[in-house]
Amino acid sequence: MNWEIVADVLAAVCLLLGAFLTFAAGVGVLRFPDLLARMHAATKPQVLGLILMLTAEALRVRSWKVAGLLFLVICFQLLTAPVAAHMVGRAGVRTGQMRSEYLVTNELEDDQNEAEAMRRRALERDPQVNRDLERKLEARILKMRAAAQQGKELQGNGQQGKEPRSPEEHGPDEQGTEEAPEAQSKPESS
Repeated sequence: MNWEIVADVLAAVCLLLGAFLTFAAGVGVLRFPDLLARMHAATKPQVLGLILMLTAEALRVRSWKVAGLLFLVICFQLLTAPVAAHMVGRAGVRTGQMRSEYLVTNELEDDQNEAEAMRRRALERDPQVNRDLERKLEARILKMRAAAQQGKELQGNGQQGKEPRSPEEHGPDEQGTEEAPEAQSKPESS
C-alpha cells in the first residue's frame, strides 16, 4: 500500500462521516422541539461535519495551498459558530423563545437573580438614583415581559414568521394620518 491509496481511503471515510453529521444537523434543526435544542443541532454536528469534509478535501487534493486555505476555513468556522450560537441562545432566552421544561438547570436565571439582588442593594444605598433607575427598570421589565408574552402567544398559536409591525413601521397611508392625494392638490378657496 502506498500513501495515495491510504489518503484516498481516509478522505472517503472523512467525507462520508462529515456528510452524515451534516445531514444529522439538518434533521435535528427540523425535528428538535425548541430553540436551544435546534441551536445545538445546528452548530456542533454541523461544524464537525464541515471539518471532516474539509479534511477529506485536503487529503484528496494533496496541495499545501489548498490545505492552508481549508485550514483557515476551519479556524473561522470554529471561531464564529460558537459565538453565533451563544448570541442566538441568549436572545432566545431573553425573548421567551425557549421551553423551560426542557432545561435541567437554568444557570442564566440564577445569574440574573443574583445581578438583580446586587442592583437592589446598590439602589437602597442611594435613594436619589433609586427613583430614576426604578422607572427605567420597570419600563424595561414591562417591555421584556411583553416581548416574552408575545413570543409565547405566537408559539402557542403555532404561528411563525413576522411579528406584527409597530405603528412607526407603517407607512403614512397605512396609519391614516396623511391626507389623500386629491385633498392635497386642491387649492384653498379664499
